[in-house]
Amino acid sequence: MLIKHFNAYELIDPILYQQLVRAGLIRVESKNNRLTETFVHNRVRMLFPEQMLKDLSVIRKKFGAIYINRWHNQYKYILAILTDRDAPELYYQKDSVVKNAGTRPFKPSIGRATSMHCFNRAIDLKLANHEYDADDVRRFILTHQDKMGVKRLEDGISWVHMDYMDTGLERIKVFSI
Repeated sequence: MLIKHFNAYELIDPILYQQLVRAGLIRVESKNNRLTETFVHNRVRMLFPEQMLKDLSVIRKKFGAIYINRWHNQYKYILAILTDRDAPELYYQKDSVVKNAGTRPFKPSIGRATSMHCFNRAIDLKLANHEYDADDVRRFILTHQDKMGVKRLEDGISWVHMDYMDTGLERIKVFSI
């Protein structure tokens, strides 16, 4: 696990994840069509701001299970990673049922190249617990911003986009696209 409650594959897109596996930084195996991972090197944590990992834990503790990337639930991606094939590229087709909610490669078909997702500095999350919605999470983050490292929150969407782009402000910047 990357941090308590989160595996790396939940935060990392399948192409980068496969590169980490190929480099020997993560060891994976499949049990009952699910990935299990072992970190060979703790540097994988360095892909993300430490405060982002802490903030995710705080949000998870308050609101329950969180969904970020869910590509690992599709067997074709698991099989590609385990057999060292390049099938994860399929993940980026426009009709793909999975989304780049954690890390994102620099690909023009997947948002802007300046997106904080491309720099491992943004997360889009949804809550498993439908008692709460994205506005509840945004309110929580804004109320507790003195204890959190979030720099920007996107408003007016049904999921929570939070990122760690330095704005030069002392408070969280709320924006809409």
